[in-house]
Amino acid sequence: MKNLVWKAKIGVLVGSAFLLAGVAQAASTITVNGTAAIHGSFGMSTNLDGTATNAYVEDQSPNAEGRYVMDFWVNRGTLTFPANTSVRIGAVGTTGGGQHFIVFLKKNPNNTIHLNTWHLNDTGSYVFGCTIFLSNATASVARQFHIDYKTPTAPGANDGSVDIRRVDNGNGCTLTGLDNDSKTADSVRWGVLSGSGSNATGSYYFDDFVSTRN
Repeated sequence: MKNLVWKAKIGVLVGSAFLLAGVAQAASTITVNGTAAIHGSFGMSTNLDGTATNAYVEDQSPNAEGRYVMDFWVNRGTLTFPANTSVRIGAVGTTGGGQHFIVFLKKNPNNTIHLNTWHLNDTGSYVFGCTIFLSNATASVARQFHIDYKTPTAPGANDGSVDIRRVDNGNGCTLTGLDNDSKTADSVRWGVLSGSGSNATGSYYFDDFVSTRN
């Protein structure tokens, strides 16, 4: 089992994110500062300028993982965006195959913010996954999440799954029967990813990312 501790890598990753994401051409930015710290002295602040531009950090330590487990803290911070829109904050990808598991913050019509997921199945369609309550749209509250993402045990088995839990209260959801046996984990990105809704402004905070392989 290999542990990838975000705080140990974040300075290096942020330094390389400008080349990976083309941030030099975008106004959305990533910084490491004390304001974003949920634990300790520093955290990652992702600052959105109202456009849908990329600004992310990437880790390529995963290697064809059939199971990928992630723990992290996220705080809405000062982020504001219209109802019925979302901001893509993270993704798992495979070498040469693009992103196939996406984590995003969604603002619902009732003015609440949830952490949601999509996954890409073997037919090439994105399927909505689990959703977990984060906060209301004005509350700046830190929550810890646990995500366990599994691809099928064999080609055609269609027994993949995703389980998401909010660690502080144990609430969560599980989705089974995923048809995604061609999708393995080779990289993970966090920040603001292309495809995010425009008009999102402000900053959200991200901290204590740890991932494990089975």
